[in-house]
Amino acid sequence: MSGRIAIARHVRVYTTQRRIRLATFVFVAALLSVCYYAIVSALEHQGYLGLQLAFFGEKAALALHGLPPRIVNVGFVYPPLSFLLQLAFPTPLIGQAVIAGFAVAGVLDFLNANVADRALRWIAQAYVLASPVFLYLTVEDHSTLLFALMLAVSVHAITRFLRDDYSLDLFVGSTLLGLTFFLDFRSAALLFAIVPAAALPLWRRSRAQAVSVALTIAVPTIFFAAAWSYVNWIFLGDPFAYAHGRGSFFRTFPVTPALLAAAGDPWQTARLAAIALVGSLPVTLPYFVGLGSLRGGRATYTIPATVVYASPIVFIVCSIFGGLYRPTIALLAVFMLVLFFSLDAIKPSRLLTATVAVSLIASFFAPFVSPSSDERAFGNALIGRGAVAANLAPFRLLAAHVGANGPILIDDSSLYPLVYTLGSPERFILPYQYEYASALSNPAPFVRYVVVARRADDTIYALYPGAEFGRFPHFHETYRLPEYIVFERDGAT
Repeated sequence: MSGRIAIARHVRVYTTQRRIRLATFVFVAALLSVCYYAIVSALEHQGYLGLQLAFFGEKAALALHGLPPRIVNVGFVYPPLSFLLQLAFPTPLIGQAVIAGFAVAGVLDFLNANVADRALRWIAQAYVLASPVFLYLTVEDHSTLLFALMLAVSVHAITRFLRDDYSLDLFVGSTLLGLTFFLDFRSAALLFAIVPAAALPLWRRSRAQAVSVALTIAVPTIFFAAAWSYVNWIFLGDPFAYAHGRGSFFRTFPVTPALLAAAGDPWQTARLAAIALVGSLPVTLPYFVGLGSLRGGRATYTIPATVVYASPIVFIVCSIFGGLYRPTIALLAVFMLVLFFSLDAIKPSRLLTATVAVSLIASFFAPFVSPSSDERAFGNALIGRGAVAANLAPFRLLAAHVGANGPILIDDSSLYPLVYTLGSPERFILPYQYEYASALSNPAPFVRYVVVARRADDTIYALYPGAEFGRFPHFHETYRLPEYIVFERDGAT
């Protein structure tokens, strides 16, 4: 009887602890969501908004209020997972704040439950809450935040499988790795490192087990990639439209001469990757300290676990080799989250704790030295330099010069923030619409305004080279910015 009482007491205590943990998680997530919403709203009021949020905001507005509101503006936006999650909320800002709040609350809960070293745990939690690297993701880029989190959890689970040989860890890690394809298709390249690392050490012991492990890791990613490519091929005529189509945010990535030179060239790829990794060392140093401190005395665990842990490095190398790399502080968060979710597999040390603290301090300078003008603007916005940081300012000026009425012709591959800023998506004639080709060849019968981006990949600018000099058939120039020109139809009233 006493044994039953003890078991019942233990169950009650366990249940109570679980309820307290869940309630704490929900409370922290709600509190963080409110804080993140206040920050992103204040930044937008200053005139700053992350480009991916503006991209998602435009696609959502077109899906609900465009002419016509077509499924292509929902079903084929890439990355789809983060977009559809955000679409469930009334505005992109609310979606960003709530998704980030729950994601960060999950990270804090994991660190609290799995990191025994108190100093290291507190510094890691402070890092996730206060570092501008993470703050950029939590208030402006929930898509990369979700990608970094899912990759980190996948690395954690697969590493646990390598250590404990527990099949559920392998299933969870493989599924999450597959789902990252819907956040960043470049993650599929990680299979080339993770599959051999996990399967080859098992080959001598059991070939059947090695093959089953390889298939378990590879199949989710291959299935999701094949299914999404097939859907894109059937509906859009291009199986890789998610990589370079108009619905893909990755189409907006800048292509530099150095990246073009490195694409497909192993030596140039290694050179550019080394430059990127060395340049990020002030922030990513604790990740590399962790790389050299993975627990385990046997090579059959330590070597495969090291390769899996090195996934962020493999990701960067493969992105550069494929010509799809974009230098961004967001990638620094990928390194740090992989470190934080691997702390239970890393030997604790004062050196690791010290480098995390130094990295936290260094991360406050990261936005200001970022190659991305968008991220530099974010840093300036955080310290109140609104005039410098207002990346929405040119689009608000454009919106003020297209009046309140009349159709507008644009190529939204670069002018998508204008659609978001104006707030009247039904006024725009865009490339996804049937009449776009007719309006492009002869705009006067279709639109009152034409807005041109002064860049080679803008369809209108390429078709009408005279626009650079203020000449446009049946239109006259009304406003010009360094990067954009507004034309109004002659005789329009």
